[in-house]
Amino acid sequence: MANNSRKESSTGIYHVMLRGINKEAIFPTDREKKRALELLKESVDEHHAEVYSYCIMSNHVHLVVKAQITELSEFIHFWASAYAKYYNYIHDRFGHVFQNRFKSECIEDERYFWTCIRYIHLNPEHAGIVKNYKTYRYSSIQEYSKCESHIICDKALKLIDKTFARLHDFEKFHNQYTPEIYMDTIEELQEQEERIAGELLREFMKKYNCSNSEELFERIKYRCEYKKALEKIKGISREKAKKLARKYGI
Repeated sequence: MANNSRKESSTGIYHVMLRGINKEAIFPTDREKKRALELLKESVDEHHAEVYSYCIMSNHVHLVVKAQITELSEFIHFWASAYAKYYNYIHDRFGHVFQNRFKSECIEDERYFWTCIRYIHLNPEHAGIVKNYKTYRYSSIQEYSKCESHIICDKALKLIDKTFARLHDFEKFHNQYTPEIYMDTIEELQEQEERIAGELLREFMKKYNCSNSEELFERIKYRCEYKKALEKIKGISREKAKKLARKYGI
């Protein structure tokens, strides 16, 4: 029998993701998203959990949370159960609202901590919901931008002051590119892979002064180098790298 125990982070910090059952949009309107955030605040007040980032999308939610492993489960269960009752009531339905149990990924170092927060904030922009992530109303970027601690913990704002000289530097950090894969829905994982492949391609075109991919990949040396660069990116297997390379005719 497979061991389904949750991996424990040495830092106590986790990237958490829950999605709607059957890929359903369980946060379809502003009304539901607002209620989800209200209940998240109640869960924060009820449990010993520190939230550093969040984003409510239409069919899933991302969080960066610091908590003991048992407290993390209780914190998420409290929020998910409360929201499921609310959602079932207003839609006159019964049964599960979330798909299986929540997923969690350990955040073990400071660099990954910040890049994960950035990824979560950029989720709505990458999904095409908004043109600029800073305008999305249902993510923690609103609290960071206003220097307010409502759902995110006070420590989050103190960390911003300690890590970035100004808020502008924190926002500028969001425009930086790092070739990493973050835990997400299957659809958005595929989008991440394709986005990274495209960004890497642009880097290679600039590096070798090529105007298009056809010109770049005429050289076998550059083709091989591109494939190897894809394979080195965390989360992209050799088979995935081959598929992404084929997308560009390699």
